[in-house]
Amino acid sequence: MQAISAQRQPATSDSDAPPDRLAAAFVRLVRQLKARHSADPAMGCLSVLSRLGPVRISRLADELLLDISTTSRHVRNLEAAGLLSRETDPADQRATLLTVTPAGDDYLREGLARFGRALAGATVDWSDQDLATLTDLLNRLADDLGRPLDRKPDSKERT
Repeated sequence: MQAISAQRQPATSDSDAPPDRLAAAFVRLVRQLKARHSADPAMGCLSVLSRLGPVRISRLADELLLDISTTSRHVRNLEAAGLLSRETDPADQRATLLTVTPAGDDYLREGLARFGRALAGATVDWSDQDLATLTDLLNRLADDLGRPLDRKPDSKERT
C-alpha cells in the first residue's frame, strides 16, 4: 500500500483582499482609541449636536447609529450634567429639540484638544507629508462613507 502524500497549499482567503485588510485596520484603530482614550459617548453626542444644531432625539440616534433607548440614556446623562438642554420644537409643540449648552461646548472643545494632543503624540515622528496624506485620505473616506450606499462610484471621479 502506498502512502499518499498530499502537498499542502498555502491557505488563501479573501481576508487578504484590500477591503478586508482595511476593515481589520479600522477595527484595530477603534480598539486602540477605546482602550487608550476611553471612548466617551458624550463626545459623540455633543459633536453631532454641535454639527447639526438643535435636533430631535430620533435624528441624534440615527446620526449616532444607536437605538432610541441607548441615545435617551446618553441624553439624560448629558442633560443632568448640564451639557445639553431640551427646548420645545417650534414646529411641533409636542416634540423637543436637543441643544448643546455653553458647558457642553466647553466639554467638547476640551475633549477635542485632548484627542488632538494624543494624536500629536502618536504621530510625533511622522513627516508633514505623511500627516497631510493621512488627513486627506481620512476625509475622503469619511465623505465616501457618507454617500448613499446605492450610488456606484464613477471611475472618472478618481484620478
